[in-house]
Amino acid sequence: MSVSTSRDAHQRYAALLEQIAADAPLPDTLDALARYVEDELPGAIASVLLLDADGAHLRTAAGPGLPAAYSAAIDGVAIGPSVGSCGTAAYERAPVMVEDIETDPRWDAYRGLARAHGLRACWSTPILSRRRLGPHPVLGTFAVYYRAPRAPDADARGVLARAEFVACIAIEADRAVAALREREAEFRTFVDHAGDAFFVQAGGTGTVVDVNLQACESLGYTRDELIGAAPTLFDVAAHGAMMAELKRRLETGGAVTFDSTHTRKDGSTFPVEVRIR
Repeated sequence: MSVSTSRDAHQRYAALLEQIAADAPLPDTLDALARYVEDELPGAIASVLLLDADGAHLRTAAGPGLPAAYSAAIDGVAIGPSVGSCGTAAYERAPVMVEDIETDPRWDAYRGLARAHGLRACWSTPILSRRRLGPHPVLGTFAVYYRAPRAPDADARGVLARAEFVACIAIEADRAVAALREREAEFRTFVDHAGDAFFVQAGGTGTVVDVNLQACESLGYTRDELIGAAPTLFDVAAHGAMMAELKRRLETGGAVTFDSTHTRKDGSTFPVEVRIR
């Protein structure tokens, strides 16, 4: 078996990791990973299935070289001890290397489907979580198919191991970003429904970085009008000397509280108690 070790292959592997670091869409990354493996293993047809939230079914995530009808047919397959290569690998949490689909009992229920699409061998490895960002240790499966009976050699197993590792990083990075966005959305909802006005300001200058809805309503400005503004827009006392004194006091303690006056967009004023951390 010929496995590429060229500089181009290493660059493509590095590019996959860069895609993940750049928060590229998960389907794009998994599709690129499948194509990378197909180039590394001539004749292989790569596939990625993701374990559904119920922990019992696999969903098609990538398989650019597989017949679309085959990918559709296995989408949603339940994992189990005799569910082809992928369903069994996910169930047993261990690689399942089927050298000939025609003779392997784990393919009894799916042999006709594989035969109809000219698939004769399937090597599958479970994608196992390193961080457990979810209720199940199995994230999905990475598999390669061949159109003739074939056994994996050491080089092929190495390619599969690298593919499983990259797939794990990509899936868990995607889940981490999704979880972060969910937490940010929850925090934004909490802050926007607070009764007090919240301002996030840059240290030193006091430039407004973010505000909540109450701040906008109390001052009569839109969020876009307030973000990037100097604090003197709504607090005439927030000049250089005051900001320097606040910075000095904050550096020696946890918080500063003082009374001030804020000015609305229409020019009217109102008293406020300011608490800064």
